Amino acid sequence: QQKLQRNVSKYKTYEDYILKVIDNLPENYLEYSAESMVMSIIRKHETLGATNETLINNLSRLSDELEECQHSLESLHQEYDTTKLMINSRLSERRMECEEAKERNKRLEIKINLHRGNFIQQSEGLGALALAINNLADQCYMRHYGIYEEIGILAKLDMVKEFIVEKKDIVQMSAQMDSTSALVGTTDQIQEKPAETNQLVPQIKITFANSAKSVPNQKNRLKSTKAR
Repeated sequence: QQKLQRNVSKYKTYEDYILKVIDNLPENYLEYSAESMVMSIIRKHETLGATNETLINNLSRLSDELEECQHSLESLHQEYDTTKLMINSRLSERRMECEEAKERNKRLEIKINLHRGNFIQQSEGLGALALAINNLADQCYMRHYGIYEEIGILAKLDMVKEFIVEKKDIVQMSAQMDSTSALVGTTDQIQEKPAETNQLVPQIKITFANSAKSVPNQKNRLKSTKAR
């Protein structure tokens, strides 16, 4: 009996709530026609239940999609960070290579300027040397070398050398002849043969004079060759 009383007291709250609901219901609430308020409430409840279920399903689906998007976003963030690190590393390497290339270019530019200056100096020196060789060759022209304009620079040097050697031999020969004539003039043989000595001296002088005249004659031949 005590158990029964406990159950009665336990469900007393529900009994009171049901009684209040019954009091608030209209008199014809037991009629189940299509127009009754209970059916409209039930249909509305069913509609709301179906809508709620649909919304719950949509919410679950959107939650799954959101979770997937979050995972994708995290993956993109990680990929972005990795790519950023790689790009920064490559950029740093390219900057170092660029700096090294700039340094190499500066060194090459300095070297080129030095070579250019040396080349200009060498060109000026070679030009001056060629001009001097041409001037000497112009003064030492020898006919058997051919036309002057067609003679190469090495051939001109050979011609100048040959001209100088020839004139040196002439001068040495003239000096020897002068010394010989002086020696002969002081000996007793010259006293015995004055006529022969008097004839030899003019011949030596004529030979020396002819050798001295050969230089201007060669210049005249050069001028005539150029004029032709």
